[in-house]
Amino acid sequence: MRIATQQQFSNAINNMQRNQQTLSKTQEQISAAKRVLKPSDDPVAAAQIAKLERELAQYDKFKTNIDVTRRRLELEETILTDINVALDRMRELTIQAGNATLSDSDRVTIAKELREMASYSASLMNTKDSQGEYLFSGSKGLTKPYELMPDGRYQFNGDGGQRMIQVSSDLLVPSNDSGELLFEAVGRRLVVNPEGEARDMVASVSFDSKADEDRFRSFSAGLRDLQLSLELTADAPANEYAYRLRDSGGNLIAEVDNLSDGDFPVEIELEGLKIALQQPTPALNLATNPQADVVLNIRSEQKSLIDVALDFAEILERPKTPENAKELEEMTAKTLADFVTAAERNLEVRTALGARQNALDRVESSNEEFTLFTKTTLSSIQDLDYATAITEFKMAEVTLQAAQATFARVQNLSLFDYLR
Repeated sequence: MRIATQQQFSNAINNMQRNQQTLSKTQEQISAAKRVLKPSDDPVAAAQIAKLERELAQYDKFKTNIDVTRRRLELEETILTDINVALDRMRELTIQAGNATLSDSDRVTIAKELREMASYSASLMNTKDSQGEYLFSGSKGLTKPYELMPDGRYQFNGDGGQRMIQVSSDLLVPSNDSGELLFEAVGRRLVVNPEGEARDMVASVSFDSKADEDRFRSFSAGLRDLQLSLELTADAPANEYAYRLRDSGGNLIAEVDNLSDGDFPVEIELEGLKIALQQPTPALNLATNPQADVVLNIRSEQKSLIDVALDFAEILERPKTPENAKELEEMTAKTLADFVTAAERNLEVRTALGARQNALDRVESSNEEFTLFTKTTLSSIQDLDYATAITEFKMAEVTLQAAQATFARVQNLSLFDYLR
């Protein structure tokens, strides 16, 4: 078999290039400390590496979310603690205002401090986090929750939402609490308004005590649309009247019969609710229309923590008279109850904040364990075995040197050397 000189040179060069590539690849692997440098090195391993790196990137994002959420919760807890201190002071002022020996000027002084505490509380409720978002505006992070209006009152511009942040594959944690939950539904009042053409028949609707209001609230909660119908019938010749009170389903729940002109005003009592009725006016024209209806619209009104303080301050700023003494007494009791409700809700939310922070600690620990497991798996697939790599490097180096030495000797072999 004849070997051409060109073939001999080509084989030698190809052999040295292959050895040089092997040596160069091994050098790159040792330098990068990676076994797989590109997908073609090991397609199956490259696919697994890409998947594990995505998981690690996801856990890095979870860690960032946990850090952000923890900072927000810690800030919220601090603010709520400060608001609770303000609440304690407002309760002290309310108890102090209930002292019957105080003068009008004393009550005005208390009212001024209440207004200051309300403004201070509003400033705390408008706190921003490190990212410039408001803590207590619900899902409207860039909307200022409490805006001071021209009348000196504060308007809530947030909503009842919570911003949920994902801290693990299957867990989202609220990173804030809305002012609607914390501060807006502190004072709760049951309001009963007469509505309709004959509403003037109702002189007043009232409760003698908070216990009566609670009793009627419990009773009216069973009514479908929370409305009562007040029906008036008249026997024109005898000038006698009968009042019948029905619920929204038409069921009779109270009635007063055989009333004459001299019996008015008359009062109907229903589960703590007192309805004072007065004699029908001629404008109702009962002679032609012997029945007139009044709808008692029942609704629950909510007052914010700030409004509770400001409403009580307004009452205290009025001079005390025998006529408004009872109103002041009732308002003092209601205000104190509202502040107690606010303090209880504050404590409840701070307890929930502590539970969320504990949950973040547990999730963070679990994520760290998953991250370590993923990194270990990734290392076993991707990282280089230095002992094996260095051995292969030395072998490739020796092979290359041998190829080079062999070529140096073989390149001079020619028939012309024998013709000299």
